[in-house]
Amino acid sequence: MQSYREQPFTCGICKKSYNLSSTLNLHLRTHIEEQPFTFDICRMSFKVLGYLKLHLRNHTGEQPITFDVCNKSLSRSDVLKLHVRTHNGETPFTCFVWEKHFSQSSNLKLHVRTHIGERPFTCVVCEKHFSNPGNLKVHVCTPNGERPFSCPVCEKHFSQLT
Repeated sequence: MQSYREQPFTCGICKKSYNLSSTLNLHLRTHIEEQPFTFDICRMSFKVLGYLKLHLRNHTGEQPITFDVCNKSLSRSDVLKLHVRTHNGETPFTCFVWEKHFSQSSNLKLHVRTHIGERPFTCVVCEKHFSNPGNLKVHVCTPNGERPFSCPVCEKHFSQLT
């Protein structure tokens, strides 16, 4: 009889091993383009049914995880892990140029683009390129340069109400 610690199911592509054949089958989807689970409303597709179920929370607003320190409600445990960093000040990701620190790897990735000039987000209308998807979103919302929101104190105008 095999002990639980042995991992008899091995991926033929990357050689990762798993205890269960079902876990290996889920892993194998990371090597293929197929995303068989599609949400009809937003047309997002996922490789794993569980990821689709987590995505549904974006549409329903369900936030079943509560962080006791600040009573913040969150939709996923990985988001909780990132949120905890706002309380403990953890910034494990560091820019290789300025040694600026970030709490999330995605924020570091966006920052690094300022150093290397990468602008992978393109407007489909005017083909202008952006390093940050948020900047593209603002651009798309105001393609003609409109700035309909103004500050009541200084009267400066903005494209978004934030």
